Amino acid sequence: MGISLLIYNIGLGAYHMGIQFSAPFNPKAQKWVAGRKDWHAQLQRLLNGKPVIWVHCASLGEYEQGKPVIDALEVLYPQKQVLVSFYSPSGYGVVKLREPQRAIIYLPPDSANNAERFLSILKPQLAIFIKYEFWYHYLSQLNQNQVPTLLVSGIFRKGQPFFKPWGGLHRQMLASFEHLFVQDAASEELLKGIGFQNVIVSGDTRFDRVGDILLKPKPFTIVESFVGSAPVFVAGSTWPADDEMLLSILPQLINKGWKVIIAPHDIHAAHIQQLQRSLGDMAITYSAAESSVSQQKDILIIDSVGLLAHIYKYGKLAYIGGGFGKGIHNTLEAAANGLPVIFGPNYDRFKEAQDLVEMGGAWPIKDVTELTALVKFFLENPVALKSSSEVAREYTSTNQGATALVMGYLEGLA
Repeated sequence: MGISLLIYNIGLGAYHMGIQFSAPFNPKAQKWVAGRKDWHAQLQRLLNGKPVIWVHCASLGEYEQGKPVIDALEVLYPQKQVLVSFYSPSGYGVVKLREPQRAIIYLPPDSANNAERFLSILKPQLAIFIKYEFWYHYLSQLNQNQVPTLLVSGIFRKGQPFFKPWGGLHRQMLASFEHLFVQDAASEELLKGIGFQNVIVSGDTRFDRVGDILLKPKPFTIVESFVGSAPVFVAGSTWPADDEMLLSILPQLINKGWKVIIAPHDIHAAHIQQLQRSLGDMAITYSAAESSVSQQKDILIIDSVGLLAHIYKYGKLAYIGGGFGKGIHNTLEAAANGLPVIFGPNYDRFKEAQDLVEMGGAWPIKDVTELTALVKFFLENPVALKSSSEVAREYTSTNQGATALVMGYLEGLA
């Protein structure tokens, strides 16, 4: 264990040093570094004197996944303060802007000193980690302090270090959790295969999150004016590789009377301007749109954060970006609104995407030729579009309930 921990500390230290060195040249790294400055003073200012429940999320996706649990914790424990930590600036920045009342902080880099100091200030009565990010020193310190610690919406695969002969350090991290709530039976089987019996297949709390969004729809007058009565194709969380392919299918959509909404993953001004130039006069940005003008355009570019989940309700068909990079983004928001989902080939790490493909609610493509053919198929076959829509909607509605299982366990502890 000593050598494994030494390698862990050296590797993590080198990674964090790399972020420090790149900060002057990389805006995301700069936010990562600046946000952690004087973190101990920040943490003390956030605390309101109530006992603390600590929830850790890697980034925005994990926060959205954990939000049903966070909201339920505030109902179950009104006498306690829920504090959320983030590793990534993308999660911290959006939540800070969208929910200014929320107590949030960047998680300091994982080290023995940071973990001990962080927890000595925080003094949590309960800790919850959402999906993944296993930090050895924080988990060890929680274990030493006898703080009940849960993993929520975890998902595990054979290739992970936990299941390797050399993965003793990672198995020790798992041993710090009082209970492991996992998304599927395959994860449960893997964990039990290495001796962990404290596992419950709860499902994925993201299904509850998209269900909550459906129950609380937000109207967007600019989008409604742009859409009118036309069917809408929504391209969500796209990257340049996705945008390049989408250019080829826009004419067939527009010629059939469809409107197109594109919500890029990167909404920095330079990228939005580049995208708008490639689309020409047929596109307008959300921030620049006026009702009388947007009606005359065929493409609306969403250049504001926090809107996409509420925009899918205007759509009939969706494309989700990221599948030609590291992996696809959130498909459930679109599927919950009854949109058949199209995405690139890198979706194997996402159980919900695999399920939807198998059931006929999602459609993977390998290149622009397949994308063009698939869009043509749906445009010419409204019955198939409707059938796929019903599959997507049914899948998301029947898989809700993970939050209730987690909260039922916590009520038993209270």
